[in-house]
Amino acid sequence: MKKYPSISFFVACAFMFSYPLFGQDMKLIDSLQSALQGKDKMERVGVLLQLAAESKYVDPDRSREFGLDALKLARQLYDKSQSEIYLDAMGDAQKQIAVSFSIQGNNSQALDYGTKALEIYRIIGDPKDLTEIYNSIGVIYGQMGELDQTLHYYKLAEKEGKEWGDSDKLSAIYNNIGHVYQSKGEYQTALEYYQHSLDLARQIESREGMGYAYYNIGIIHDYLGEFEESLRLFYLSLELREQLNNKYDISSSLNSIAVMYNKMGDSEKALEYHQKSLTIKSEIGHTIGQANSLINIANIYSGHSQFDEAKRNYEQAIQLQEAAEDKLGLSKSYLFLADLFSKQNQWIEAHAYYQKSLELKEALDDQYGKADLLMSLASLHAEQEQLSQAITMLRHSIDIAEKIGAKELAKMAYQSLSEIYQRLGDYKQALTFYRSYNKIQDSLFQTSMSQQIAEMNTKYESEKKEQTIASQTNEIEFLEQRRINDRNLRYALFLIGALFLTTALVSYNRYRLKHRSEQILWKKNEEIEQKNVEIGEMNEELEKRMLRAQMDPHFVFNSLNSIQHFITINDKDSALKYLSKFSRLIRQVLENSVNQSVPLVDEIRLLENYIQLEALRLDHKFDYVIDIDPNIDTYETEIPFLLIQPYVENSIVHGLRHLEGGGHLRVSLSQNEQYIQCVVEDNGVGRKRSQEIEQNKRMYPSHGMPITTKRLELLNKEKELKTFVSVQDLLSNENEPIGTRVDIEIPVESV
Repeated sequence: MKKYPSISFFVACAFMFSYPLFGQDMKLIDSLQSALQGKDKMERVGVLLQLAAESKYVDPDRSREFGLDALKLARQLYDKSQSEIYLDAMGDAQKQIAVSFSIQGNNSQALDYGTKALEIYRIIGDPKDLTEIYNSIGVIYGQMGELDQTLHYYKLAEKEGKEWGDSDKLSAIYNNIGHVYQSKGEYQTALEYYQHSLDLARQIESREGMGYAYYNIGIIHDYLGEFEESLRLFYLSLELREQLNNKYDISSSLNSIAVMYNKMGDSEKALEYHQKSLTIKSEIGHTIGQANSLINIANIYSGHSQFDEAKRNYEQAIQLQEAAEDKLGLSKSYLFLADLFSKQNQWIEAHAYYQKSLELKEALDDQYGKADLLMSLASLHAEQEQLSQAITMLRHSIDIAEKIGAKELAKMAYQSLSEIYQRLGDYKQALTFYRSYNKIQDSLFQTSMSQQIAEMNTKYESEKKEQTIASQTNEIEFLEQRRINDRNLRYALFLIGALFLTTALVSYNRYRLKHRSEQILWKKNEEIEQKNVEIGEMNEELEKRMLRAQMDPHFVFNSLNSIQHFITINDKDSALKYLSKFSRLIRQVLENSVNQSVPLVDEIRLLENYIQLEALRLDHKFDYVIDIDPNIDTYETEIPFLLIQPYVENSIVHGLRHLEGGGHLRVSLSQNEQYIQCVVEDNGVGRKRSQEIEQNKRMYPSHGMPITTKRLELLNKEKELKTFVSVQDLLSNENEPIGTRVDIEIPVESV
């Protein structure tokens, strides 16, 4: 049978669907607002979201403003980067906005933003986000009175919450599921979920969670008629909530304490606590909560026949509920106001509000409430002697009650029908309906008797079991002795197993130590191999530097010989001129000696300076040309330092020097896709004739070319593109030597 809670219960717990997941702290809110200064956009989004969460119960309007600011910034960041972190932030912002609307009773806006957040969270697939949004949407449907949808979303939240593994949030979800079963009249199931919530809250020492669990269990004791125990639990929840300074929850506890005092006959205390609850709900903008408090206050005034005060409070509550689109609340408020008018014999007003309540019951598909309301309308018609209308209403009520199995309601309707037909003098119909009433009464009585018989049968079975237990004592003692023997055998087997396990563990540890030693040895060998590679690379670098160091003194030695030559022949002008060029050349060499490669422009300058020095030393026996392809970017292209100079030096010292005059040296540079092509060409005596001359004069052999050759070998080792050098003797038509040509192909390097 589908049951619905009384209005006092409904008012006490209607907003317990919303189980907040965050505490409120005004100092923290102020601190967070200060922290907004100087943050970048993403950090601002995070602070704004935290502000929205912390202020939602303190000031829902400000909470929504923070949420909208966070949504705007997150959307800007997401549009630029399409990053999932910004998409998640958009979902968080929309969820906070939905919660702020929900707290103020704006359910349509809340559902709109909540659905948008859910669409984002389903894309991301994070159990935490899905848990919280399913819970929030469940809260919204709960406030709208759509209990099946509420339970659906809370069950989804429970499933995701278990995957998430957060006991605090799972405790909150159990509370919410309990509320739905409570509203459906399934109190035992509700109590089971509340107990699950309390157990989890105690495990993690959550004062907030324990406050909610105590509150909800107190409501169940209210239903069981245990008012003092219910009041004690409500005070426990109030104490915990005041420690947390959560105004929303404090107002709920105050409201429930007021309801208990009213049920215990202390109207003065009840009005005091309802007023405290109403004041807090007004401060935080809790629209539906304010309406609930006003209804409870009105009920107390109505019970004391203070009809004007009751009417004023009912009408204020209705205004708030209409603004919040709270259909379930409105249906009950209209019913109360109709009852109030009926008490004062204001039949037209009473009928109008009964009709409004009935329309909402039909819209909400509240069949039990509809049947109950039809009986109230029938009673109203009967009071006005409109007995045919009353009969129609009661027959309709009976049809609904029998359809949904509401036997108690059907019994009352049959009794009322019997009384009306008796008033009409139709005793046959009166007897027929009285028999129907009596039949249901007997059925309910039989049900009650069946329960009593079941209890007696349980007691009988218990006594019979005790006798059976007594008769089986000897057998149990025998079995106990067997159990001891079996236990000793198990101990022996356990010791054997433990010995085997110990041996296995020792063997396994030895294996692990050996394996670990092998791993350490392998790692050390790998480190040694790596060090050997590094040492080899360092040796190659040192060898390159050594070769440059050998080449530079060789070059300096030749230049000093030239200066000495000018001084010897007392040619001071030439000596000074040569010394000036020589110093410039030495500076160039020293500046670039630490570099493996230099820009091509620096190498050309050095070559030109060197050739001028040699031309001066040899009394201008030769002229020279350096021809550079204009397509070469000499500033952005690098070549190994002093790579071309030794070949130019070779042309001058071994070719052009032995001529009497008319010598010519040409250095040309061009570029293809991957190489700089350098050609050094002279019209000297050629390599063969030069060797003969130098042997006859017993000149010291040159070390420049062997050093350069070795240097090229090292360079080619480390580069994918190699440097190529070829030397060609130039011959006349008569096969006589007329010079030498050196072709050098140097890989292109960028600065």
